[in-house]
Amino acid sequence: MAIRSAKIDQKADLIWAIADKLTGPYKPHEYGDVILPLTVI
Repeated sequence: MAIRSAKIDQKADLIWAIADKLTGPYKPHEYGDVILPLTVI
């Protein structure tokens, strides 16, 4: 169970790292234009 939790935490950390990088070039009202396509990918 701990291994599964660690994998989920790693994936969540990756997603948050990408989100942190996107906050620089995009304004808050533009987040939706970027997040939905990335979620589909």
